[in-house]
Order: sequence, then structure tokens, then C-alpha cells
Amino acid sequence: MKPLLTIHGGEYLVGERLEKQFPRSEVWVPVKDTGTDLLLTNPADRRKNAGIQVKFSKDFLPGEKKIFQQNFAAQGWFNLPPVDTIRNSTADIWILAPYSFEDRNVYCVVLHPRKLADRLETLGNRDKLYLWITRDKQRCFAVRGLSRKEQERLAAGDYHGLETERDFSPWLENWTVLEGLLGGPSKGAAGPGSPGNFPARRGPHLS
Repeated sequence: MKPLLTIHGGEYLVGERLEKQFPRSEVWVPVKDTGTDLLLTNPADRRKNAGIQVKFSKDFLPGEKKIFQQNFAAQGWFNLPPVDTIRNSTADIWILAPYSFEDRNVYCVVLHPRKLADRLETLGNRDKLYLWITRDKQRCFAVRGLSRKEQERLAAGDYHGLETERDFSPWLENWTVLEGLLGGPSKGAAGPGSPGNFPARRGPHLS
């Protein structure tokens, strides 16, 4: 039988990350495409929920020079809609998810669509975003428009002059904005192994 519903691989991987980060929440896949790829809900309070738009990128790091492979965990390349479309998105949160070929994992840059639109306008990159995540998984930079020499300086750990509009590190694996929408801390925010403040129920749709 032909499947009635399919889900993009990147959305599935992000959904798995959400289930691990918010183990007492539910992750849903909308049947109709309305600009929201995933819905995260708090079963203890149905008024607490978050619509999420997911943008996924494969890892371009394996084809890079050795200096980049040694100093970065992932390199993502995102083709994005116009900034006005992003700013007026029906989703509460956008997650930019570059995949790490080496780690077999997605890293999540989590931010409001208006913040993303503003940052793209500031950068002048209205439809494309190249995000590189450092090997220690602590820093994330938008590198489109940098010269190769500047990229190599970034790989060497010299961030001078780049800790401005190009720095997406504040949103790398930062789940606080979702915690606010769901009304409780994530697993990471509550401490190692802590389930957070949600009832012991798992979302059935990505299990």
C-alpha cells in the first residue's frame, strides 16, 4: 500500500531531537502544509504549544580541506525564502539544522523567525545562509561572503571581527525560547537526566 503520509528526513531528525530534549512533551506532524513542519505540545496544558519550521542541510564538511575538517563539526548550506516570508511565518520558532556526517547528528539553531529575518537583512544574505559549527560545538558562524583567508582564520579559532552579525552562537542548541512557549524547562535546562516538568507521556508520532 502506498503511504498516505511521509515526513522529510531532516524534520524526522529534528523531531527525534525534540523528543530527547523535551521527553515529557508530544511531537506532532501536521497533515496539511501551512508553514509549520512540527508541533510541540505540553500535554499538561494544551494551551502551551509551539509550531516549528525546520530547515535541514546536509554536511558539506567531508569535501573540505583538512584544516576545516579538523576544526569544525558541521557545515550547513540553507536556501531560504524571502525575508518577508520568514518574518510573517506562521511558525513560532525556526530551527536551522545542519547535519554532522562525522557525529551522525543534527545540531539545532533555534530562534524566532523575526530574529532570523532581521539577521539576514543585516548580513545582506536574503536567501542563502551558510552556517559552520566549531568542533567544540560552542560556536556557530554565518560564513557566506567571507574570503577563504578569513574562513581559514575562523578555523584557527580567531573570531576577531566576526562576533557580530555573523555570530549565531547564542541560538546554537539554545532551547530557552521553546521552554517559554511550553511552560517548563527542557531536559538540558533541568539538569542531566532530569525529565523536566511535563507528565510522563511521550509523543506518539515520532516514536
